[in-house]
Amino acid sequence: MGIRLSFHPGQYVNPGSPDPRVVERSLAELRYSARALTLLGAEDGVLVLHLGGAYGDRGRALRRFVENLRGEGEVLRYLALENDERLWPVEEVLEAAEALGVPVVVDTLHHALNPGRLTLEEALRLAFPTWRGRPKAHLASQDPSKRPGAHAFQVSEEDWERLLKALPGPADLMVEAKGKEKGLPQGALALGGAKGGGRA
Repeated sequence: MGIRLSFHPGQYVNPGSPDPRVVERSLAELRYSARALTLLGAEDGVLVLHLGGAYGDRGRALRRFVENLRGEGEVLRYLALENDERLWPVEEVLEAAEALGVPVVVDTLHHALNPGRLTLEEALRLAFPTWRGRPKAHLASQDPSKRPGAHAFQVSEEDWERLLKALPGPADLMVEAKGKEKGLPQGALALGGAKGGGRA
């Protein structure tokens, strides 16, 4: 049906944890998800994961994350790493992704809250070449009544337009909004005419 499947394991899946029990459970969850994508024949499926905690030593946490995933062939086939709103900006996610040979998903809301040294345009321009196929990005807006990083019911027109201007080329866009299919802004309904194209 032309639908690209994505899995996004929760925050407790953390292969970079210093606790071996957490690593073991995290890898089991990731293997399960990757196996499901394989059994579904989802060739362009994506298994999206955050880097998790820094545990007081960012460099060591990053190295542990990479080492614990390095031998996971089926997981790495689908894995894409995503920036987050507190700890890991796109530039550091790119470092881990390069070490593992996997792509980077740029989340617009997380980037707005934790941009590091990159503009949205720069982040997307660096992330897109990490994809072997069509790149993927996440689009979300902040819920003004909740903690930073909480998704709004609907993506704002302003955030939609900002992403369109920043896209360096065609991409699949995942809309993360509490309103689900009602989460698209009105301007997004004409996706075929959007700069760079896009599918939601």
